[in-house]
Amino acid sequence: GIAPILGMLEHAAGTGDRRKFRLIVAGRTPLAIPALSRLRVLQGRLDLTISAFVDAPTPDPDFQSAPIS
Repeated sequence: GIAPILGMLEHAAGTGDRRKFRLIVAGRTPLAIPALSRLRVLQGRLDLTISAFVDAPTPDPDFQSAPIS
């Protein structure tokens, strides 16, 4: 699940970590991706790139459509 990763990113943000982070998340729809709003907040505090993939096509440019198995 996302909980351990979220905890690590929150710790990094809290300590002012300057490393680059890359996170790949996926869900059937944008709403199916857990903690995405919290991850977006952390993205503003870290050098964090989030690549979000969804199974269903979406016009939202923040998500890439790809089949998820």
